[in-house]
Amino acid sequence: MPIYNEVMTKLFLLLLMTILAGCLTPESITKRYSELDYSDGVSQEEAKIIAQKYCLEDADCYTQAVVSSAQVKEFFPDPELWRVRFDSKITSENFALPLSLKIDKKTGEIVEFGVWK
Repeated sequence: MPIYNEVMTKLFLLLLMTILAGCLTPESITKRYSELDYSDGVSQEEAKIIAQKYCLEDADCYTQAVVSSAQVKEFFPDPELWRVRFDSKITSENFALPLSLKIDKKTGEIVEFGVWK
């Protein structure tokens, strides 16, 4: 059994290090944001980074949104916008209202922040 325990401990530590290496941190978001290039427009992945950076810097967004939960979709009433959805940290008795940002696909400008409608 001692060999089994040692092997399992090493596997657990390897798994833990792998998980922690992929964690989303403010530093990793800031680094990725500083490397963005808007000259060719804004991709879905770039919109996600822009939204996460915005939430780190905006007090309302940071206190209400789970930054790591960002999901990007096209905004169908206006195909020139990306819509980024965040899970909410604030819940009522029955549900949590997700939050969203709308981002211009050409400029990366935040057009709107609020409750997902």
